[in-house]
Amino acid sequence: MIYKPVEQVIVTDLEDELVLLDPSTQAMFSLNRVGRWLWQALPASRESLERQLADSFGIDATTASRDVGAVLSALLQAHLIEVHG
Repeated sequence: MIYKPVEQVIVTDLEDELVLLDPSTQAMFSLNRVGRWLWQALPASRESLERQLADSFGIDATTASRDVGAVLSALLQAHLIEVHG
């Protein structure tokens, strides 16, 4: 499965965080450094994101899996990303 940003989401990059706006609901969502990195790595599979996160931040696979899962879950709940395949 590939996670992909929803097309209509408006992204504002503030360097230390990323702010996402869903124009259909006017809901805003702020991503920290890890969330920002993950968003910018999309589209990608969860497995690919976990490997890349572990490598990029020098963390173990368990931590990478937990962090990726938490961010993807939050983004899915907010309808800011969608799953394909």
